[in-house]
Amino acid sequence: MKHALAAGALILSASSSLAESVYTKLDLDACKPVEESDMGGTWICDGWGGYPVEFSEGDIRQSLFIGHLGDWSKKSHWESFGPFNHVGGTIEWIVDGKRATAAISRFIIENSNPDTGEVDKASQGQVLVVFKVGQKGEGESCTVGYVDARANPDPNAMARKVAESEVSGFRCRVDEPQWHGVKGPTAGDRSANFEE
Repeated sequence: MKHALAAGALILSASSSLAESVYTKLDLDACKPVEESDMGGTWICDGWGGYPVEFSEGDIRQSLFIGHLGDWSKKSHWESFGPFNHVGGTIEWIVDGKRATAAISRFIIENSNPDTGEVDKASQGQVLVVFKVGQKGEGESCTVGYVDARANPDPNAMARKVAESEVSGFRCRVDEPQWHGVKGPTAGDRSANFEE
């Protein structure tokens, strides 16, 4: 079942060292279903500046692909985390004029407390995921890197630096996204699958 997130709208803009950051909210209720099942499904949502956001959920885990997707996306594709998780409600877009080059979204990792076996705030992880935004005619969209928001000071600035330095040369489905800074015990491990 989709987690309820706030209405989709441009809510803020802020300066970045190389580009502008703009922020949008995901409105999953306004997203268009591609496929749905009792266990989850895939939806296409409106992003910034006409860029689509593909949101998928399955087995209490969620996945995002941001921007225009190529033919590879007609086959099975997934990038998320092994533990149960959900996407935060805000996407930060790194924008140069009318072109978004990268995006950042916070994933909440629902770890169980080892003492109680229950999910709680103290055990919860928060990871900033840096995405390459797929452009029309190219369709290359994927996760580029990760920043553990609980283990690093000023993780948002760190994620923006990753977006500015790593995205342009990153080869989706070839290069492996890396952790930047300290990866703490609540961050969880990557889970990904791309059908050949």
